[in-house]
Amino acid sequence: MTDSDKTAKKGTLSLGGTLSLGNSGKSGGAKSGVAVEVKRRRFNSSSPAQSNEGSKPAESGNSELDQRLKALEKAKENEAAEAKLREEERKRTEELKALKAQKDAESQEKEAARKAMENAKAEEAQSKVDAEEQKKEEERRKQELAEQQAAASTAEKGSVKRFTADEFTGGKKKGAATKPASPSANKKRGGRNAYLEDLETRMRTMPRYRRQKIKKGSGFEQSGDKVIREVVISDIITVQELANRMSEKVGDVVKKLMMMGQMVTQNQSIDQETAALIVEEFGHTYKLVSDNAIEEDLAGEADKKSELMERPPVVTVMGHVDHGKTSLLDALRKTHVVDGEAGGITQHIGTYQIRTESGRLITFLDTPGHEAFTSMRARGASVTDIVILIVAADDGIMPQTVEAIRHAKAAEVPIIVAINKCDKPEANPDRVKQELLSHDLVPEDFGGDIVCCEISAKAGTGLEHLEEMILLQADVLELTANPERRADGVVVESRLDKGRG
Repeated sequence: MTDSDKTAKKGTLSLGGTLSLGNSGKSGGAKSGVAVEVKRRRFNSSSPAQSNEGSKPAESGNSELDQRLKALEKAKENEAAEAKLREEERKRTEELKALKAQKDAESQEKEAARKAMENAKAEEAQSKVDAEEQKKEEERRKQELAEQQAAASTAEKGSVKRFTADEFTGGKKKGAATKPASPSANKKRGGRNAYLEDLETRMRTMPRYRRQKIKKGSGFEQSGDKVIREVVISDIITVQELANRMSEKVGDVVKKLMMMGQMVTQNQSIDQETAALIVEEFGHTYKLVSDNAIEEDLAGEADKKSELMERPPVVTVMGHVDHGKTSLLDALRKTHVVDGEAGGITQHIGTYQIRTESGRLITFLDTPGHEAFTSMRARGASVTDIVILIVAADDGIMPQTVEAIRHAKAAEVPIIVAINKCDKPEANPDRVKQELLSHDLVPEDFGGDIVCCEISAKAGTGLEHLEEMILLQADVLELTANPERRADGVVVESRLDKGRG
């Protein structure tokens, strides 16, 4: 083997494709030429293979990436489809719930209507039963009164027949047979009527009572020329009024009541049932009426619409003491009444009438605000058309303010709130409006129907707006009256002047 061959064998190819030669220290042209050929030959032969091998992993990597992208897109599509299915399922569930709620509401409405109908039928049946029972009770009472009257007249007639005045003075007794008591007289009855009847029967059987009847003659027995009257009996009637309606002596009526176990005077009141018994005892007839029926009779027939004319509204000013009620009326009337009042407070109901700039009239009632004048405030609220509730902006709702609200609600009249003293630095009208909410008065600023006017009676601000609100409320009420009919009125306050008889 030659040196060149050894040198060729010693040449090696590294992984990077470079050729390294052994014995690099020796120089020779042939050796270096062999080395170059080996390098070129190996480079040329190995490069295609390497390129093919490198392209295969690249191609496999691209295909795997495409598969992953496709899988990802498919997963997104599946997720979107599932979300769509869930949304449809949710909508279907909500629709089912809404349908179920609607059916439940309809069933509840039907059940409520059925219960209301049953309650109405039950109330109607109960009212019929109550009416029948009341009718039976009235018939029973009338029957008891008739039986009591028959028993009393029988006992009185029997005693007179046995003991006349001539027979008693002459010592003769004819012994006329008395009529037997009716079976109804011995019938047991309970209650107050039975007690009174038994008491009267015992009184008649006493010897002293019989002697007095003989000495006085017939006593309460009807005479031949006595006039029988129909006596109208209201719910409550005094003894004197009952005697006047029967044209009987007051003393006789009082004695009759004492015999029945009632110790009364002529000025005391008795109930309707007792008055009916007294009327029967005196041989008259009676007619039971209520106070409302008497008032309707006094009112007369209803007025024709063509005869009615617009009338001024009656406005009552109410509120707590020292909140400016009289000062407001002074400002409206341009007077100074408050300066002359004792202690600076109103102690009587005052009436005033003013004419507005438009020419319309308004009638005012000024009520006391002190707690000692509760009845006066109640009377003022009961005869009015509109109530003006005065509230001081610096004090707010006070005890008499609450009482005035109750009186106005009991009388069922509209309320206009006048917030006074708004010119003061410490005034807070918004706080007053909030306090009104706790008493079921919702101002217009809060979406209610209560008119609130911020005024100052001392400075004279807001009065025109208050007058406009009063006239507007009067127009809503449509206040009318017939000036050609008989006049009637209400006494709101009275006093006794002993020096004038």
